[in-house]
Amino acid sequence: ASVILSMLALKLGNIEDFPFVDPPDGRFVKDGFRLLFELGAVNDKQQLSALGRKLAKLPIDPRLARMVLAGAERGSLRDVLVVVSALAIQDPRDRPADKRQAADQAHQRWHDPDSDFVALLNLWHGIENAREALSGNQLRRWCRDHYINYLRMREWHDTFRQLRQLLRDMDIEVPAPLPRDENESEEQAKQARRKTSGKLHQALLSGLLSNLGTLLENREYLGARNRKFMIHP
Repeated sequence: ASVILSMLALKLGNIEDFPFVDPPDGRFVKDGFRLLFELGAVNDKQQLSALGRKLAKLPIDPRLARMVLAGAERGSLRDVLVVVSALAIQDPRDRPADKRQAADQAHQRWHDPDSDFVALLNLWHGIENAREALSGNQLRRWCRDHYINYLRMREWHDTFRQLRQLLRDMDIEVPAPLPRDENESEEQAKQARRKTSGKLHQALLSGLLSNLGTLLENREYLGARNRKFMIHP
């Protein structure tokens, strides 16, 4: 879908006629167009829409780009951008095979019982607080102690900054973070994020329409195109 979107934006002509060195399977092209139509990036004639032109300006998976633009529409852009930046890279949390229990226990500090996305927000704010309070070497040690991959943590922040700049180039301003309340505990801050996460989830779902499902009686879900799936324990 990303390749198709880029080719449409660059006006490179019919996908099937393009002289690829290794032409993609026709099924993948069909699936790509189906996803772009689902996101609103193309119309039923496989022509790029105005929304599709905006999505093409963000060099990330079209589903993630759709979440970002939905975040701008719903007033949750900063939080969405934090989550999308994490989803665009490898998970910054480390879980070494020989220390998984210790890693899970360390990560429990940012856990949210209802949302992995809110957990990522909690982790971001935890890292931001550590960055403000610690020196470079201390931050590296803090990341090691909390099973956070230091390089992937840096990549997360770099991705956030790069996407923020691209949005500015599109005249979309990412709001500044709210001032930190020094009297608010970490647990209180987590509770506050949970209570205000509705707009975040609405924006994220705009890029995950094919992942939506209706719960059936046998604990299965009925999803798009009559697919059935189950949630992993």
